[in-house]
Amino acid sequence: MAPSERVLQFTLQAPISVEDFWILRCQMSEKLRAKVAMVSSEQLPEVKRQSLESLHDYSSDRGMSFPAEVLIVSGIKNRAT
Repeated sequence: MAPSERVLQFTLQAPISVEDFWILRCQMSEKLRAKVAMVSSEQLPEVKRQSLESLHDYSSDRGMSFPAEVLIVSGIKNRAT
């Protein structure tokens, strides 16, 4: 069987507020923590405000909801003879 790939699209949902999502992402994402560390203490409140504002597009009374996708690649390895 030749290798194949397909894109699986889905929605991530979490019963969490925008503010709690920001805190969680800052705790979980090394990349985000590194970016936040580069921001001065004077700039951080504005960066956070803008981030929370943009996250509101993904928020509802039931929590956060994000479109997501993953690339699935599959194939069969030949057996050694």
